[in-house]
Amino acid sequence: MLVVIGLLSPLALVAWVRVDRWRGQSHAAAASWSLRRRVSPRAWAKPRDWLHLQPRDAARAGVVRRTVTAVLRTVVGEWREPDPRDRWSLGRLRGAAVWSGREMHFGLFAASRSGKTMRALITQVRSHPGRLVVMSNKLDVVIHTIAARRQRGPVWIFAPASDLSALRAKCCGWTPLTACKSWRGALAMAQWIFDADPSASATSAGSSGARFYNREAVETLMPALLHAAALDDRQMGEVLGWLRGGLDGLDEPREILLAHDAEAAAARALADVQQLDERARSYLLISAAQLISAYRMPDVQAHEQHDFDPGRLVEDGGTLYLIAPDSQQDLMAPIFGGLLGELLRACELAAQHAHDPREVPVVKVVVDEAANLAPLRKLPTYLAVSGGWGVRWMLVYQSVAQLRQRYGSDADTVLANLQLRGAMAPVLDRMTRDEFVALLGDEQRYETSRTANTWGSTRSVTRQQRSRPKLSADDLLRLPEGVAVVVHGRDLPAKVTLPFWWEAEGAGSAAAAHEREAPSR
Repeated sequence: MLVVIGLLSPLALVAWVRVDRWRGQSHAAAASWSLRRRVSPRAWAKPRDWLHLQPRDAARAGVVRRTVTAVLRTVVGEWREPDPRDRWSLGRLRGAAVWSGREMHFGLFAASRSGKTMRALITQVRSHPGRLVVMSNKLDVVIHTIAARRQRGPVWIFAPASDLSALRAKCCGWTPLTACKSWRGALAMAQWIFDADPSASATSAGSSGARFYNREAVETLMPALLHAAALDDRQMGEVLGWLRGGLDGLDEPREILLAHDAEAAAARALADVQQLDERARSYLLISAAQLISAYRMPDVQAHEQHDFDPGRLVEDGGTLYLIAPDSQQDLMAPIFGGLLGELLRACELAAQHAHDPREVPVVKVVVDEAANLAPLRKLPTYLAVSGGWGVRWMLVYQSVAQLRQRYGSDADTVLANLQLRGAMAPVLDRMTRDEFVALLGDEQRYETSRTANTWGSTRSVTRQQRSRPKLSADDLLRLPEGVAVVVHGRDLPAKVTLPFWWEAEGAGSAAAAHEREAPSR
């Protein structure tokens, strides 16, 4: 008897694991005759459902967990694991560290004071081993990550409107004019700057007159001025002065273009603007000046030197921080947009020249307060196409309402390209709750009802299957602190715990990190 039990036990284990595996998968594609359809799927993922999102050599996992995981992987034949170069940290699922799959953009929705900086943002920045761009309005992000990033390559901090004395670090220089030596580069830079200006693009969505003047500022006036300044080694402050100089202010850049035998279209564009009637010309100059109004600030003008080359980051690696305080976000957004546009272009060129798609370098772009710091008008397009360039986005919004207010009907395109989404507790606004309740769908619950006679004895038992939302609005409101709901592609959704970054790395690592970072504070 014991021999029979010993022989049947492995078979029973395999059968149980297989059935349990079916419970962790969708049955939508299963044939009508498949046994999988007789198994009720789970509502929420368990660690064994996300085996492919767990590193096989998880150093902090206990012996028991590693052994059980190894057995499960062997039984179900699951040997996939996250790529360290192309993954996002998803916290812990019932104690197991989980990471995202490859080639995914991450959308995180977290209200103010939800802990997104210490639990999510800093963790992503510290854990990524490769090329990284970080956009934030908080110097805390730099303070807690700069030592770790310096171990992975050169670090540039472009924060001309921020005080970096607490970091004992210097702000690097960057100017849009470096890319404007050619007429093609000037056209592209003007478009990148315009795409990231929240007020200009918002105005463009209004009256037809506003759309005309903003389009003309981008297509005719701005490229010509940027090209002239680049050819004559001028500064952006002088470009702003030309725009504020009215009719006569355009004489000097036009003469520069003629003297350098520049593209005929550039000089002709300025001449055409000068021939407009005064009212139309004034609107056009104001629209263009608005795009680069940050260069009226002495601190921004002082950092126009060419210290940062986006191509170097893509080719050799490193980290770029783009930091702007809350009070200067609208001013700095167009400048950051120009730099980010130049970086994305470098990623596109690197992908085109790669002989093997697997050789395309992965560049992560982590954006805090994405609606304010990176209100890119072409973000829906970037999300759709930049994955092929090796670019991975993490966009942090306070709510879905903030995203929809910024992009209107295009917000659906943004959401469609965010195959990895998370909502951190508490979820307070109605639009975010509705979005995730609909995204999570329903679960099947069995309800048992009993009828009894006068004396209390059971007469009949009825068991019915009913559908109900996996999470209600009240459930999302009352999620525990540090818990996030994560939707990962085709996998079952999960409730994960996002520890503070020092908890995620362990006490020893946190102490060492503190010792390394103390001199930089």
